[in-house]
Amino acid sequence: MLKRITVKRPADELYAFWHDFRNLPQIMDYLESVEVNGTRSRWKAKAPANISLDWEIEQVEDRPNELIAWRSVKDAKMQAAGLVSFKPAPAEWGTEVTLSLDFDPPGGAIGEAAAKLMGADPKLIAQKALRRFKALLECGEIPTLKHQPAGRNAGRDNDE
Repeated sequence: MLKRITVKRPADELYAFWHDFRNLPQIMDYLESVEVNGTRSRWKAKAPANISLDWEIEQVEDRPNELIAWRSVKDAKMQAAGLVSFKPAPAEWGTEVTLSLDFDPPGGAIGEAAAKLMGADPKLIAQKALRRFKALLECGEIPTLKHQPAGRNAGRDNDE
């Protein structure tokens, strides 16, 4: 499922941010870290019960300022794929950023059901990542309610 957002920044800036996968934990809060080694990278994710999950990704397509695509290597613990594209928005309003994420959690149908129960839906993750990306690139920070006693979800350890 594709998600789209318009960001009031030029495509080359947005592409540069995304092209360095080490930036992704800033906008994809389920990621703890990403280590880059050429066109491959190791992604480490947070999971419930202090379980950590990591897998290796390979970049499969890279068109500067237009598109980046990636997928898990064949024998990765988790199969995942993604694509982000950058296109000029109408009337010079910035750049349309389109994101598609897909993953197959380990554990078959049980793993997939557990992931959905924990909110690990690729469509929702993509939507949240794009909102955070827009905020970070347009404003320089991601707004949060953390440490806001009167904010929505006060008292919870949420960042949004």
